[in-house]
Amino acid sequence: MKRTAILMIAAAAAMMLAGCFKKVSHDTVFIIQPNLQEESGQTLMPVAEGCEARAWFKRTAKWSVASYDDALANILTDTENGNTESAEPDALSEPWEDYGVSGLLRIATESSSVLLVVLYPEERMFAWRVYKTAENLSPVNLKFQFRPWRYKYDAQSNAYRDGDWNVDFAPRTAPPADNDNTEDNE
Repeated sequence: MKRTAILMIAAAAAMMLAGCFKKVSHDTVFIIQPNLQEESGQTLMPVAEGCEARAWFKRTAKWSVASYDDALANILTDTENGNTESAEPDALSEPWEDYGVSGLLRIATESSSVLLVVLYPEERMFAWRVYKTAENLSPVNLKFQFRPWRYKYDAQSNAYRDGDWNVDFAPRTAPPADNDNTEDNE
């Protein structure tokens, strides 16, 4: 009886120690689904064609992307002091299809905190967010919407939030005024 108890304690200790030597990794694969909604109320369409995602590791909590041109040029902004820094991305995306769903982007990262940026050149839009990964987590599916129609209704604001994503437009000129009912008084 005493011998059985000692063997059980030894086996329990061995199992606990085995867990201590498990490989811990922050390698994470993100499957990103950028969608497009061209008009308010319109059905969302996958839009990965022409889009690309970039990731920076360990440049997260205090870093952001200030504009479309900065995103395109890989310029990050320090949110604490406004300084900018040009930094090549640590990872780039590739087009991806999963279970017959196309229009996805796949990007592999290896950090506990990642700054993700998705560019949509056709509409001169970009989206960015910081993602803190858990240990031994993969893959992570992320979705957000590009909504270029929002600019038509609020020309003063060229940014909006979609969940945890910050979505922004490149600066544009104001949309043309509707002058159909004006008369020339000369």
